[in-house]
Amino acid sequence: MTLRNVILMFIRSGAINLLIVLFSLPIVVAAQNSNDGDVNEIDYFSSENILKFADHLYNTRDYERAAGEYRRYLIAVSFEPSSDSIYYKTIRALFFADNYKLCEDYLDSYHQHYPRSVRLSDIGLLRAIVYNRQGYYEKSIEYASLAKSENLPLKTLVLAADYTQLGQFEKARDISCSYERGKKPPASATLAQLFDLCNKLRSDTLKYKSPLLASSLAIIPGAGKLYCSNAGDALNSMLLIGLFGYLAYDGFHDDGESSVRGWIFGTLGFGFYAGNIYGSAIAARLYNKKVKDDFILGLDLDVSMP
Repeated sequence: MTLRNVILMFIRSGAINLLIVLFSLPIVVAAQNSNDGDVNEIDYFSSENILKFADHLYNTRDYERAAGEYRRYLIAVSFEPSSDSIYYKTIRALFFADNYKLCEDYLDSYHQHYPRSVRLSDIGLLRAIVYNRQGYYEKSIEYASLAKSENLPLKTLVLAADYTQLGQFEKARDISCSYERGKKPPASATLAQLFDLCNKLRSDTLKYKSPLLASSLAIIPGAGKLYCSNAGDALNSMLLIGLFGYLAYDGFHDDGESSVRGWIFGTLGFGFYAGNIYGSAIAARLYNKKVKDDFILGLDLDVSMP
C-alpha cells in the first residue's frame, strides 16, 4: 500500500466519523432539551409534591420529618377545610414520633383551623391518649371521662388502661368487662385488647401479702420476711436478733442487772427486733408493688391513636 493510499484512507475515515457526529448532534441536543424540560416541569415546592413526599416519609416511619412536611403542606394550602385529614395525620405523626408537647399544641389548635370538623368530638379522647402515653393517668382519666367521642371501645380501653396503671384493678375490671365477648371474635384490635384485659383482671392472679399479717408474724424473728417470700432476709433477721439476744443474756447472766455488756447488746437487739417488725410490713408492701408492676408489664397494653 502506497503512502498516498494510506493518507486517503485516514481522510475518508475521518470524514465518515465527522458525518456521524454531525448527524448525531441534533438528536443528542433534542434529547437533552427534552430531559431538561421534564426536570423543569417538576415543581418540588408545589403542595401536591410536598404532600407526596410527606406521605412517603410517613409510610417509611420517619414520623418527625413527615410531620414537618405535612406542616409545610398545610401552610401552602392555607389550612383549607379539605386539609382536615392532613392536619390529623400531622398529629398522628407527632404522636408516633413521641413529640407529645407539639402533639398537644396541634390538638389545642384543631378547633381554630377546622371549626366545623367532624373530628372535633374526638379531641378530648385524643388528649387522653396522649396523657396516657406520657404516664399522666389521672389527667387522662379526666379527659377521657369528659370526651364526647362516639368511639366507645377506644374510650373504654383508655379508661381501663389508666385505672390499671394506677393499680385500681377492680375499677379497671368493671370498665373493661362492660363489653362482653359475643359468639363472634372481636371485630377490632381495640376490642381484642379490652376482652384480653377483662379476662386477665377477672383471673385470680394477683396474690397480695398483708402488711398487718407480715408485721404480726414478725413477732417470731424472720417469720414476717419469710411470709413475704424473702428467705434470705428472714434468715439474716433470725440470726442477727438471736445473736444479740444471746449476747445480752450472757452479759446479764455473768454481771447481773448492772451489766454494761448486757444493756448494750440488749438495746441493740431490741432495736433490730422492732426494725424487723416494721421491715416486715415494708417487705409486704414492696412485694405487692412488684406483683402489681409485673402484672401491668405482662398486659402489654397499646393505647394508641386510631
